[in-house]
Amino acid sequence: MSASPPLDCLLGRCDSLRAEVFFRADVPPGVAANEAALTGTLAGPDCQHAITLPVTAKLVRARGPAGEPVPAASTTLVARAILTEPSFWTPELPGLYRLDARLVAGERELASWKRPVGLRRLGVRGRSLWLDGRRHVPRGLVVPAERVDLAAFRTASLAAVVPEPSEDCLARADVEGVAVLGLLADAVGRPLDVEAAKAAVLRWTWHPAVFAAVVPKAASAEQFEEIAAATRSRRGTLLVAWEVDGTLPPPVTPAGMDMLVVALPAGGLPHAAWRTRPSSVPLVARRAADNAPATEAEQPSRRPCDSLQAALAGWGTAAAGPAPDWAGFVAG
Repeated sequence: MSASPPLDCLLGRCDSLRAEVFFRADVPPGVAANEAALTGTLAGPDCQHAITLPVTAKLVRARGPAGEPVPAASTTLVARAILTEPSFWTPELPGLYRLDARLVAGERELASWKRPVGLRRLGVRGRSLWLDGRRHVPRGLVVPAERVDLAAFRTASLAAVVPEPSEDCLARADVEGVAVLGLLADAVGRPLDVEAAKAAVLRWTWHPAVFAAVVPKAASAEQFEEIAAATRSRRGTLLVAWEVDGTLPPPVTPAGMDMLVVALPAGGLPHAAWRTRPSSVPLVARRAADNAPATEAEQPSRRPCDSLQAALAGWGTAAAGPAPDWAGFVAG
């Protein structure tokens, strides 16, 4: 897979009975799209937490996910697979399909891909997150990738908030069924590399466990907009969030933002201006841990998230006027 050119996977029109899955790849220089073909199969689903009835769908040449035609002189190929009674990825039922695809020109193979594919219906409605047709309120803990116990996180119904998660960590989260919020800068606050951030977002689109890529608060609004714009057409349902300092008034919302992560110090509460400037996007509260970091022997718990939710509820009712409707809670 590493030697092959980029391949995009985008979920098209779908419901409980039928799903269209599109795959898009660029052909190498000197080869026109009408001289090549993107073929293969999409088989499954497989799920370690449930018994499944697998199916196999063929990839056939198609228009793009928005219905646009592919010109004869184009260097981009789009193939489509149609799945009946599709299995959509959720933490409860993390079903994965198996992609086996080839890019060919005549008898010559130009590239090939073999990898898992998760179909996830995730989006934003108003100021809430929705997953598979239901409101979804993530509760998560910040944890390094090398220390996250995914089985324990699943048991506790927790999301993992991971600084720069490794491919191995994300692949295991896909299989186990643990939602991940990926932080685009690590805990020691290295300067954000915008090009590296773009590449990370595009890698994460292949992992249904990754619900959002979080741009750190050290990044400027211009940097956020650059990352969001450069990845928009290829990231499917992956959300892009910006972390901001919750002890300051709300910032102007950058273009292309799906969600705000409102960072608070240990025991802290938001600036009063968050009451009077209602956000147009979902707000996820993140508060630093009150205690020392957990040891590897300690089991992850929702208690810090519940405490944060209770504190914000009290803050919201302590003064007259509206208060933010929080879409999620993160501790650590």
